[in-house]
Amino acid sequence: AVNYLIGTKGAGVSALQDATGCRIQIQRTHEVPPGALRRSVKISGGDAQRQYSCAQLIRSKITECQQRDQARVNGGGGMQGPPMMFDNPIMNTV
Repeated sequence: AVNYLIGTKGAGVSALQDATGCRIQIQRTHEVPPGALRRSVKISGGDAQRQYSCAQLIRSKITECQQRDQARVNGGGGMQGPPMMFDNPIMNTV
């Protein structure tokens, strides 16, 4: 789900940042401890409502990716990427 969210050359994250006025930082692969199933996402800038909207859009993209992966396996299981964890406690309601 992370690659789907980031997009080609960062286009996915850039589009979300442009749409919300927030900055999105996703934990890089080398920063993730071995065996960890989550990556943190930091949303900054803008007011609380913009940050919340940004988090909702990110959740939407993750769900879209998971549904796409399930469809590729003809409705069975699918390859679900690791969930993301937001640095802001308000955003960690996934």
